[in-house]
Amino acid sequence: MLNKKLVIATFISIISCSVLAKGDESSYSYIGLAYQNGDVSDIDYDGFGVMASVALGESVFLFAGYSDGEIDLGPGVDVTQYDIGFGFHAPINNRMDFVTSIAYVNQDAEIMNLSENLDGYSINAGFRGKPRDFLELNAFINFVEIEDERDTGFSVGARYFFTPVASFGVGYAGNDDVEAVTFDARLDY
Repeated sequence: MLNKKLVIATFISIISCSVLAKGDESSYSYIGLAYQNGDVSDIDYDGFGVMASVALGESVFLFAGYSDGEIDLGPGVDVTQYDIGFGFHAPINNRMDFVTSIAYVNQDAEIMNLSENLDGYSINAGFRGKPRDFLELNAFINFVEIEDERDTGFSVGARYFFTPVASFGVGYAGNDDVEAVTFDARLDY
């Protein structure tokens, strides 16, 4: 059986590219592309992902993501993941929101001719704020349970808006065994 800790760590890297918005209005509708790179207990991995979110009314949003990556463990471990969920956000003031979300997570890991499919969920809670119209900052606590493995970590990120709807972001996520950096490009609608 594959090491579930390695598979869980892959998910942690994706968290930093979710749940961001534009302007001082709360917009939770976007599409984006991401590159993830990190290590799990000093074992490198990298991958690419796509993400999307759509606002439903004033405070609720739906989101989904898909990623495909590789953990450099000798012959390599290919990991494919998708998540789908919903979230809630509430303004703290006109420049900051409290945000929480829950998602179903599915991971497929393959090494040589062995493969494993894992299911679980994630819960995230944190803050997203815009000190300037062109700059967004966020910080989250992340909990994930896949099969019987649980992990709690954190993520922080920054996003630069070079137009009111187009932005680049960078994020960092980690826990005891994981460090991950994500770079992404996003269009809000």
